[in-house]
Amino acid sequence: MYNTSSTYTISGQIYGTYWKITSTKYLDLTTQQKVREKLNTIDLIASNYKDTSELSLINKAKVGESIRVSKSLNYLLEASGLVHYQTSGLFNITLGIETSKMGFGPSLKEDIKSNNIRWINEAYTLDNQVLTKHQQFHFDLSAIAKGYAVDQVTKLLIQEGYNNFVLDIGGELAVIGKKYNQPWTIAIQDPNNEDSEPIYFIEGNPPLYIATSGEYRNYNYDRDGNRITHTIDPRTYSSIDSLGLSVSVKNNSSAMMADAYATALNIMDVNEGLEFANLNSIQVMYVTSENILFSENWND
Repeated sequence: MYNTSSTYTISGQIYGTYWKITSTKYLDLTTQQKVREKLNTIDLIASNYKDTSELSLINKAKVGESIRVSKSLNYLLEASGLVHYQTSGLFNITLGIETSKMGFGPSLKEDIKSNNIRWINEAYTLDNQVLTKHQQFHFDLSAIAKGYAVDQVTKLLIQEGYNNFVLDIGGELAVIGKKYNQPWTIAIQDPNNEDSEPIYFIEGNPPLYIATSGEYRNYNYDRDGNRITHTIDPRTYSSIDSLGLSVSVKNNSSAMMADAYATALNIMDVNEGLEFANLNSIQVMYVTSENILFSENWND
């Protein structure tokens, strides 16, 4: 007999993390192959680990060189630029050399010196899909590319006739439709609990896109024993030491935008982040060591 509560799951590895799709409808082999091809295509565009990716080729380009970029990369760069200016430069995709030197990016083949870039228009210009580098830097799209991949795979699945599923790429989510007649249950991990226990369950009307940023899992230690986190504050060029252990952002149309905003809000302190979110109608939840704080429109 058909089980009206059963779901189907496929998963794999990509972008140095996992991906998983849970659906009420069986994902046929053709759709599974299309999903994998889409994920791999994005990897060959936005990865700074693959030497032959479009992004890596740009990173290797010399100052003053102009390069024509694909529509997909152009879209990612334009979205990054929008969030960069909305956040007064806190969202900055030109810090790839710095993140590599701190141990959170691909190893540098030589000791590359970069300029301290506060505003991205000082680093490059983008005009009609032509990018011109003005300073030495490396792009790092890790704070937006997973969300972009969620958006693109979601569109693919809907085109293939799947209307009730949860897509998860390294913690960036798309929640589409329902689990039969019930809403999907989305748990936010407690960053204060090493056993990965949930601290909050997100509810909302689908489509719902969710991104979470935090330093509680991804960090190193320097030679002096100081903790170094993977997110850099462009104002100080040092890794952040935020009181917010995790930041979750909800968005009704784009995981890519939720992903970027979550990173920027993670750099801000909690009060600054909540003020920014309220002014810009961004749905955000901060989990601190003491409590959980929400933007004014979190339950909208």
